[in-house]
Amino acid sequence: MVKKSPALLFLIFILIIAGAVLVFANYNTKELPKLTITYNGKEIKSIKGSYLWKRGFKNEVHVVDSYAKIINQLRPGEQVMPDGELEINFDYQPKTIILTSSYNSERKILENNYIKLPTNIKGPMVYFLDCYWKEGVITYVVVVELKS
Repeated sequence: MVKKSPALLFLIFILIIAGAVLVFANYNTKELPKLTITYNGKEIKSIKGSYLWKRGFKNEVHVVDSYAKIINQLRPGEQVMPDGELEINFDYQPKTIILTSSYNSERKILENNYIKLPTNIKGPMVYFLDCYWKEGVITYVVVVELKS
């Protein structure tokens, strides 16, 4: 009869648990969040820029070589009225959203999911949204045309 050592059983138990954790970590990953931007109920096109996203034990990295190309793809932009709002919705809400606009290069934290459009200018506006999750960071770009 084979004598079972408690240390050997404990080691086997630890290996089974470690294997389960590795499998769970690799399969328990979130897809890149989808962003929907609307103005008065109409969807505004946006494009995902650079991002770093953790999937299990792997990092997915995409670096944009030229944001000008993305902006040109989005131009001329949906026409919107000054003093309106863009509503931002994610299928997975980020912890923090930092907004930068072409109106001023000042970066500000978006406290709610609305971008207040300026009242005193007209023409194209480019917005960059740097969105932070525990899995990583994604930059989204949106272009609108402020009409008078």
